[in-house]
Amino acid sequence: MENMITFQEYTQKIQTCRLPRFDELPDMELYADQVIQYLNPLLSVLQFDEHEDQITPSMINNYVRMKLLPPAHKKRYDRRHIAYLTAISIYKQLYSIDHIRSMILFQNEMFDILVSYDYFCTELENALHSTFRSDPAMPKDTTATNREERVFVRASCLAFSWQLKAEKYLQYKSC
Repeated sequence: MENMITFQEYTQKIQTCRLPRFDELPDMELYADQVIQYLNPLLSVLQFDEHEDQITPSMINNYVRMKLLPPAHKKRYDRRHIAYLTAISIYKQLYSIDHIRSMILFQNEMFDILVSYDYFCTELENALHSTFRSDPAMPKDTTATNREERVFVRASCLAFSWQLKAEKYLQYKSC
């Protein structure tokens, strides 16, 4: 029998959820299967469907082919790839691939990957922690630039966190 947790236990897991920042991602190039072994456990708590892998080898290949992800260097992926795959894994639960591609291109025009990935992680964590509190409140905007472009990252993180809460509530309450 599957190990079932309650919605309250899931909420506690979300409250401690932390994504590694860009400088904390593996500092060596990894093969696709190593990237998958690294990311799937890290992202499992953030899946709408916990029976589905966040990342598979075919997904990585498709993301490269669709120009969501830069090609690997000699079949190896670096921390840039892991950062992109983390964001794609969250955004794909909300948006179409074309929408995600536009978001990534737009962010790349405005910011270095380190800045945009770390901002994404911080905003997502703040949105999740705020949304899953017993008295949800709008989290503080953490941008250092105060640029208008931050709005879609922030709004997407908030939308994701509220949808995740609704999905998990229904999932745990229907068991």
